This record gives sequence, C-alpha cells and structure tokens, in this order.
Amino acid sequence: MRHTLLLLSFMYLLACRNSERADGGSLTNTSQTKKTVDDFHYRDLLEEYVDSIQPKEIRGLFGQWTITSIAKTGGSLQDEKTIQQQVGHKLYLDSTILKFDFINHDVRIVKPKYKILYLDEEKGDNLKGTSYFEGYRMCRKQVVMLGCSKRIYFEVIHFMEMAYYYDGRIYFLTKDE
Repeated sequence: MRHTLLLLSFMYLLACRNSERADGGSLTNTSQTKKTVDDFHYRDLLEEYVDSIQPKEIRGLFGQWTITSIAKTGGSLQDEKTIQQQVGHKLYLDSTILKFDFINHDVRIVKPKYKILYLDEEKGDNLKGTSYFEGYRMCRKQVVMLGCSKRIYFEVIHFMEMAYYYDGRIYFLTKDE
C-alpha cells in the first residue's frame, strides 16, 4: 500500500513536469509532426521557477523565443492551417524593442514598458485564458504574466517557457539558447 502511494505521488509529480493534466490528458497537439533525433532536447529539471521572479529580474526573460507547440482550448476564427504554421515563429524582447511574428502580423513595440502581474486563484483572481486554468503545470503557486503593452501579455511559466493565449489557442514559447 505504501509503495502504491509513493508510486502515485511520483507519477503525479512527473505528470506536472511533463505537461500532462492531472486527468491524464495532455495540452500538446498530438497531430504535430514528430521531431527528428537532431531536434531532441532534454528539459532541465533544475530550472528556476518563476514563483520567485521579481520585476527587477525581467531582463532574465530578454532574448529570442520560439513557438514550439500549441494547445487547443476552444473555438477559433483563424484558419487551422494558419494556426499550425505559427510553430517556429519568433518573439524577441529586450529593454529597447519587442518583435513578434504572429498570425500574419509583425508586432513591433519600441521601448516597451514591461510589468509583472501575479495572479492567484486563492485571492480571487480570474485565471481564465491561462495555461494554469487549462490544467498545465498545476504545481505552480501563482500565474505570472509579463505585460508588454495594454493588449499584449505573455504567461511566464518559468525562465525558459512562456505561453501566449490567443483566440482559443495557447501558443507555447521556448527560449532559444
């Protein structure tokens, strides 16, 4: 009995770290083309989680990011082919500029004024439109949002992963090394 409980606890911990929902479902799109061996990258389990991020550490998010996967969370007005073609598109941010190649638009913000927002379900914050609300990485204590303008926000999962919610889809971005 004790071994079963330990095994179940370990499986839940792994599910949370491997992008699976608690009910066994997955947020990743299974219809994606499989990556080749050359594209394989192990995830660093010792990465710093964003629960401790402070506004002065926003520069840790600066650099280039790539859309690596998409989760379907609802209906969309976009053409399915256009949605799927977003994989591989880039986001670049630093203190002087934000550039985002997304859904046939080249978003460019000069001198962005970044801000960090902390959303916590226990405090009554609405988490709809976040990956947490959809069951991704439920082990987080709060959802951290990086505000880039009045209308553009990215959910910071940790320093190597962000998410962008748009029109019934969550676009997951991974930081380029």
